[in-house]
Amino acid sequence: MAKYKIPYLCESPRKNSNYFYWNPPAPVRQFGWSVVPLKTARKNSPLYIAMQQAQWLNSILKAWRDGDVYKSQEILDCWSSGKNYKDLSTVPCISINLPDLNLKNDPNQQTLNNLIERYLKSPNFKGLRPKTQREYGYQLNSIKSVMGRAKKSNKDTLITDITRKVVKTYYDMLCDTISPNTAKARLTTLKMLFTYAIELDWTNENPVKAIRIKSSKPRVVIWEDVEIQEFIKQADKMNLKSIADATIVACHSATCLGDILEMSELQYKEGCILIAQNKTGTIVNIPLTVISEKRIKQAIERNMLYRKSKSIINNALPLFVCETTLERSGGYRIWKQKNFNTWFNKVKAKVAEKHPSIKGKNFQDLRDTAVTLMARAGADKFEIASITGHSFASVDTVLKHYLSLNQNMADSAIKKMTNLIGNSIIK
Repeated sequence: MAKYKIPYLCESPRKNSNYFYWNPPAPVRQFGWSVVPLKTARKNSPLYIAMQQAQWLNSILKAWRDGDVYKSQEILDCWSSGKNYKDLSTVPCISINLPDLNLKNDPNQQTLNNLIERYLKSPNFKGLRPKTQREYGYQLNSIKSVMGRAKKSNKDTLITDITRKVVKTYYDMLCDTISPNTAKARLTTLKMLFTYAIELDWTNENPVKAIRIKSSKPRVVIWEDVEIQEFIKQADKMNLKSIADATIVACHSATCLGDILEMSELQYKEGCILIAQNKTGTIVNIPLTVISEKRIKQAIERNMLYRKSKSIINNALPLFVCETTLERSGGYRIWKQKNFNTWFNKVKAKVAEKHPSIKGKNFQDLRDTAVTLMARAGADKFEIASITGHSFASVDTVLKHYLSLNQNMADSAIKKMTNLIGNSIIK
C-alpha cells in the first residue's frame, strides 16, 4: 500500500492499473466516515484525478471537524455540481455517503427527512428568532412523523414522491382530525421547506403552492375591565407583582410578551419606555400612562432595594424580575416565557373563581385589548398603529370585532340617532 503527500490518499497495486482510495483516520471512522474508492464514471481514477478528489474530501472533512457541517455541505454541493470551490478545481464527483451530509445530485439521498435535517442546519433556519425556530421545529417534527417514511416500502420518502395529491390528502386529514388552523400552520411550514428544496436544486416545483388553504378568522379576544382589575389585584396578593406590572404595561401599550419580558430599567426615561419590537424590528418610544408609569417606577424601586440588600450586581438591570426564582443561586433574572405563562395561568385560575369569562383568555389578547382601550379614548387607527405596531388592517379587524360586541357604544349610537330623528323632519 503506497501513500502520498496528500493526507489519507492511498494506493493499492492492481493487475492492470493501480487502485486509489481515500482512507480517513481511525478517530473519525467511529463517527461514520469510511474508506472511499476514488473513481471516475466508469473506471478507477488515474493518479492526477485521485489526488484532486482526495483534496475535495479532505476539505469536507476539515470543515466537519471544525464543527461547520453547513460548510462541509457547501463544499460537497460545489463538487457534485461541477463547480470550483476556492482552490479546488472541477473533478468527477463520486457517489459517497458521508456523515450528516447529502450528495446533492444523488436522487436516493433527496428524501424529506434529509431535507428537514439539512434545513435545520442552514442559515435560513439559524437566522430566525428563537421562538420562530421552536415553532418551525415543532411543525417539521410533526410533518416528519407522518410523511417522512413511506408505508408500503418502509423507506424514507423521496421529495419527488410528495405530489400535490399527497399534500392535499395530508391537508384534508389534518383539517378533519385536528383543526383547519393546525392544517394551515403545517402546510405553511411545508411550503417553506419546499422553497428551500428548490434553492438546493432538489426539485423544480413546490407541491403546496396549488393547494387551496381555508382562511381562518383571526383570533380577536378582548379582556373586560373588571377582569383586568381583578387580575392585577390577585397577582399582587400572590406576590407576583412583576406579572401584574407586565399585564398593565401590555394593556396600556399593546406590547407583546416577548418584548415586555426583555425590558430593562434603562429603557424607561422621562415618562416613556423605548421598545425595539421583536416582531417588526421597529424602535418605538412609547409614552406611558400615569398608571403604567407608576407601576414601572415601583418595580425599579423594588429591584434597587433587593439588589442592595443582597449585594447583587446585574448590569442588565431587568425591569420585570422573576419572583419565583429569587431565592435560588443566580435567581435574580428575567422571566422565562414558559415559567411566566405557568404562573400567569395560576393567577388567571384564581380570577376565574369570580369571573369565569376569563378562562379562555391569554396574555396575547391584551394587545387587542389595548387597541380597544385606545379607541375608546378617541385615538384613530393611525395613532393606534404607531404605538402597537399593528398593521392598519389588523387594527380595523380588532375594532370591527370590538364594536360589534360593545353594548355601551351601541346604546350610545341609538340614543344619538333617536335625538337626531326627534329634532328633524325624518320620521
